[in-house]
Amino acid sequence: MKKAIQISMMIALFVATSCSSSKKVAEVKKVDPLIGTWAIVIKGTPQGDVPVKMILKKDENKQYQATLSSVFGDLPVAGLKIEANKMSGNFLVEGLDFSLGGTFKETVFEGSVFGMGESYVANGKKE
Repeated sequence: MKKAIQISMMIALFVATSCSSSKKVAEVKKVDPLIGTWAIVIKGTPQGDVPVKMILKKDENKQYQATLSSVFGDLPVAGLKIEANKMSGNFLVEGLDFSLGGTFKETVFEGSVFGMGESYVANGKKE
């Protein structure tokens, strides 16, 4: 009888730990596919084609934050909005205001940078 109780308790313990680990797997699958580093090239600028790393993350309030890292330094994106895989925001380069807009399609970003009366193609993909 004592052995049957021990076996029952071991089975219950196994089932309980199996259920908790499956919840962790489900949580991992909910990772936001936009979060991470995106390698983008802004084409045809006065400085030529400019490679940029766009780092997307979420803050403690689950709001998107973005930084553009380039030869001009790390440039925070202000007024960032991402809805239905469409993004828009603004950033400053050497005191000049630019806007960035585009669409995420799985691991591809298709967008444009606008500033100084010009528009530049800004396409890339997730690293």
